[in-house]
Amino acid sequence: MIQWIGAICVVGACGACGFSMAASYTGLQRNLRSISLVIALLVLFNIGVGMVLSALFVFFRDVQYLWTIFTQLLMYMSAIFYTVDIYSPLMQKLFYLNPVYTFISYFRKIVIYGTIPTPWHHGLMLLYVVLALGVVAVHFRQLPGVLAAIVGGGFRPRAF
Repeated sequence: MIQWIGAICVVGACGACGFSMAASYTGLQRNLRSISLVIALLVLFNIGVGMVLSALFVFFRDVQYLWTIFTQLLMYMSAIFYTVDIYSPLMQKLFYLNPVYTFISYFRKIVIYGTIPTPWHHGLMLLYVVLALGVVAVHFRQLPGVLAAIVGGGFRPRAF
């Protein structure tokens, strides 16, 4: 196990060195602060979604199968392999309802186009993070007792 952790650290360090060399070569240096911001927001968003899914997996066993289908559809709706310029302006705005597309377009604006996104874009990403963590904060106040009962074997479903 320790060998794997060491290997991951070495690969991560080599990747970070390569990224910093590429960034200094391409002039990306001035936008690195924005990249660190979006990475921090993306980590917080993923923590929120992961905590919600972990609670749902305990209650509903079929969520894992539905989640794989949902993530595949989400990938196709996130404009990863294409740009949204082929769509009408209304459809381009509707893409921002997808949080994954919001994060991807932020990365694209910094890395590919070399611009810093608008404050509206920052606010939209922050809204998605607050929503994900807000759902966790609201529902996880009620869940510890229920999750402990399920894990401990004392959970009895109610009969209707």
